[in-house]
Amino acid sequence: MDMNFEDVASSYRRFAEREILNAPVYVEWCLAVVESAAAQELLAGLPEMKRQPNLVFAAARFLSGPHDDAAWALDTADGAAFIAFLKQQWDQIRPIILERSTQTNEAGRCAIHNLLFAEISGPIALIEVGHSAGLTLIPDHYSYRYVDESGEEIARADPSEGPSAVELTCELRGDLPQTWSAPTSVPQIVWRAGIDLNPLELNPETEAGRDQIQWMKALIWPGHEHRARILPHAAAAAAEARAKGPWVSVTGDLLKELPALVERAEREAPRATIVVIHTAVIAYLPDPSEFETLIDSLGSRVRWQALEGQKVLPLIQQRLAEDRADVPGYAFVLSSEGDPVLQAHPWGYWADRL
Repeated sequence: MDMNFEDVASSYRRFAEREILNAPVYVEWCLAVVESAAAQELLAGLPEMKRQPNLVFAAARFLSGPHDDAAWALDTADGAAFIAFLKQQWDQIRPIILERSTQTNEAGRCAIHNLLFAEISGPIALIEVGHSAGLTLIPDHYSYRYVDESGEEIARADPSEGPSAVELTCELRGDLPQTWSAPTSVPQIVWRAGIDLNPLELNPETEAGRDQIQWMKALIWPGHEHRARILPHAAAAAAEARAKGPWVSVTGDLLKELPALVERAEREAPRATIVVIHTAVIAYLPDPSEFETLIDSLGSRVRWQALEGQKVLPLIQQRLAEDRADVPGYAFVLSSEGDPVLQAHPWGYWADRL
């Protein structure tokens, strides 16, 4: 078997075993790819960064079309039916894979970032690297419910104008540090900016915006209807925030563009704390250590908070090893200034101590 075939089979098996959360349809599709030499041949012909299961599956679902507001027509297909669809429609699926990317922009992740925002007093100039459609660039536009492990509400936070149509619930688990408390307010963001290779605008008023919303829906895993229901409300909130401004969207390489954006924030929001955030972004860089070097060069000019996989950033991985922290393979790690703080669900459903 060609080495590319072996790489495809092993990566899809690994994705099924370690990375899929509550999406049995995707598990079945992954295992079907593992058993199908024909599917592996098709996927091996893609550039390596385009073979990822969530991108391939989203492209297939996007082509199949939704049958209602939450689910997609292909979502009821078993493994054999998925492989048949993949082979039959490959000439249409492949261009979608090559054109699009996995810009999953999950609003729920703001519930985790908000735990660190709550430590900052005063206005914030927020910069997000890899901001995609900007849904995690507007944490001040969402409502939050923090609950304990029994589901009892510990704290609630709403925007100043009242409860948001997007309510994010996060379960706080374990014995969190005594210095922490559940946020009772949203951050005071007075300036916001994002950098992305392909910024998206989920504007429901334009054809291009509606197309992007459909693509973002396709990226939401089967069975996660609650995430699909939140998406259009979050998109509307982002469109409103963009219209009100200030909203700076930079198209480009985050390693090249971040220093200039920090300088702009210093000029345009001189009294604000500049906070640089990112979520599930750094793994896409050829050398993640370059980003750590860049952040270090900015020094005290910015606060840095990251929500990434535990093995993505070399510094975080090293400090987790030093602390002998035991983190489940699928969990993200929230870090502040390079120090691991909490483990968290990738979509913000819960946070727990390390």
